[in-house]
Amino acid sequence: MVQLSQWAAETHVPVIQFLLRVVAAENLDEAEKAAKELNIQATDDQVASFWRGAAWARNAPNPYLVTPLKEILDNEIYARGIMDPIRFDVESGRTIQILRGDSMVTVTVGGENGPTPLSRLSETLDRRFRLRLSSWIPDDFKIALHDVVLKRLKPSLVYDETASAAGLEERRQELRLRLQTIGLNALMVTRGSIITPNILDMLQEEERVFQEKQDRSLAAVRFVGNFLLFAGIALSMVIFFRVAERDRIGFPYSRLFVVAAFCLLVVWSGYLLVLHEIPGTMLPIGLMLGIITLGTNTRSAIFLAAITSICGLILFDGRADIMMGHLGAGLFFVSAAARCRRRMPLLLVSAGSGLIGAVAFVAWNFARGNLQNLFSIAASLSLSRDDTVNPIVAAGGFVLNWSICGMLVILLIPVAERCFRVTTRIALQDLLASEHPLLKRLIVEAPGTFHHCTIVATLAEAAAAAIGADTLRARVGGLFHDIGKLKKPEYFTENEFGVSRHERLNPYMSALLIINHVLDGAEMARAIGLPYVVADMALQHHGDSLMKFFYYKACQQVPPGTVVAKESFLYPGPKPQTREAGVL
Repeated sequence: MVQLSQWAAETHVPVIQFLLRVVAAENLDEAEKAAKELNIQATDDQVASFWRGAAWARNAPNPYLVTPLKEILDNEIYARGIMDPIRFDVESGRTIQILRGDSMVTVTVGGENGPTPLSRLSETLDRRFRLRLSSWIPDDFKIALHDVVLKRLKPSLVYDETASAAGLEERRQELRLRLQTIGLNALMVTRGSIITPNILDMLQEEERVFQEKQDRSLAAVRFVGNFLLFAGIALSMVIFFRVAERDRIGFPYSRLFVVAAFCLLVVWSGYLLVLHEIPGTMLPIGLMLGIITLGTNTRSAIFLAAITSICGLILFDGRADIMMGHLGAGLFFVSAAARCRRRMPLLLVSAGSGLIGAVAFVAWNFARGNLQNLFSIAASLSLSRDDTVNPIVAAGGFVLNWSICGMLVILLIPVAERCFRVTTRIALQDLLASEHPLLKRLIVEAPGTFHHCTIVATLAEAAAAAIGADTLRARVGGLFHDIGKLKKPEYFTENEFGVSRHERLNPYMSALLIINHVLDGAEMARAIGLPYVVADMALQHHGDSLMKFFYYKACQQVPPGTVVAKESFLYPGPKPQTREAGVL
C-alpha cells in the first residue's frame, strides 16, 4: 500500500501548486511557465482553460479549488485504493484485507467501499469534480483538471502473497478445530447419557438447520412478495415526481432521492419494530413527513403519507387499522404543518395528528367489532401485535409516537438541511427578522440597497403568489439577493450621492465591479451559513444576461467597425434554476 505522504507528493501536491500559481498568474505565459516547471502534462488549450477558469476563484482559491481536490483524492480515491484492472477482475466479489497505516480494513472487491479499478477512475473523477466544484467554475476547467489528475494516478494496492498464504492457513486450522460432520441417521446422543456442552451445541445447531429448512420456502415467497410490493411503490414515486413536477422550472430531481431515502428509513424502522414485537402504532412516519413537509412541498408530503401508510399495511401483516391511523394522522399533519412558521405550533400540530390517528385507529376497530378486550387491563400491558390488544390503549401509541416525532423534527431541522440540502419554512422565517447581521449591515452601509431589496422582496412575494410558487422563499431571496454589494456599495446607483464613480472608470472595469456583486453575494451567503436556496438566488438573480449599459458604452469608445466582445459584460450565471429565482 502506498503511504499517504508519498501519494500526495506524486499526485495532487504538484497539481495544487500549479492551480495556486495559475490563480496568481497575470497572463497566460505565466500559467504555461508554471505547467512546465511543475511537470504538469497539459496541452496549450488545457493550460488556457486553467487560466480562464481560475479567474472565477481568484478571491478564494482554497475553498473553491484546493480543498475540494484534496478531499476527493484523499478521502475517496486514496482511502478506497486503486487496483489494477486485471487484478480487479480476478478478485471481483472476494473479500480482501487492506493495510492502511497501522490498521487492517476488510472490504469486498467490487463492493460499495471496495477499491476502484484504474479503468473506472475517469468516470469517478468526472462525477466528483462536477459535484464538488462550484457551479460557476467553467466546464472546460473541470475537464482539464480531470485529464491532468487522471494522468498522475496509478494503482496503489500491492498483493502480498506471503501474508495472504499465512492468513489462509490460519483460517484453515481454525475451521478444522470447529468443523464436525454428522452423517445421515447418525445417533447424536443415547438414552441416559450426559449432555455435555459440545453435544448441546450440536443439538441446537441441528434444530436451527431443521427450522431453516422448514421456513426457507415460506421466507423466499415472502421476500419475493415484499420485493415486488416495494418495487411497485418505488415505481409509483418516480412516476409521481416526473408527472407532477415536470412543469416546475429547474425542479431538483435530487429531491426524489431525498424522499426515497426517508421512505426507506421508515421501511427499515418498521422491520426493527416487527423484529422486537413493538406495535405498528410506533412507526415513525411523522419524523419523515415533518422534514419533507417543511423542506419540500405539500404535494410530495401527501403522496409520501399515503405511500408510507401502505408500507405499514405490508410490514404488519395486513393490519388495515394501523394503515388508517397513520394515513389520517399524516394527512392532517401535512395540511397543518405546511402553514407553520414557528416551532411551538409544530408541536401542537404533531400532538393533534397523533390524536387524529388514534381516532381513526379506534374507529376502524369499532367498525370491525373488535371490542372483546376493550376494558381488559391485562391486554393494556401487552406490546404484542396481536389483534386482541385493547384498541383504546394501542391508540395511545399514536399520540405518543407523533408527539415524539414532532419534537425530533424540530431538533433535526438543522441536520436535515445540511445533509439533504433542503430548506425548511421555519429556517426561512427566522431570516425575515431585521436583526440578521447582513440586514443590519445593509441598513447602515448600503441603505439604498436595503430599500431596493425590501421593495424587490415585496414584489417577488406577490409574483410568486400569482403563479403558485413559494412566497416565503421568494421574499427571503429578495431580501438577501444583493448582499454582495456590501463589498463596494458606493459603486451602485442606489447608494450614490452626487457624481457617479463610474464616470472615471472605463466600461470594462465598471462591468467587473458590478458583476462581482453576484459572486461576492453567493460567497458571503455560504460563509455566514445562509440556506442553499438563498445563496443560489444571490448567484442566479441576473442569470447570464448582458450588462447592456456598459457594453454600449464600450462600443461607443472604440473606432467604428470594431467588434466589442460581449463576454466581459455577461453575468456569470447560471440561469435561474427554480421558479422563485426566476421571479426574482
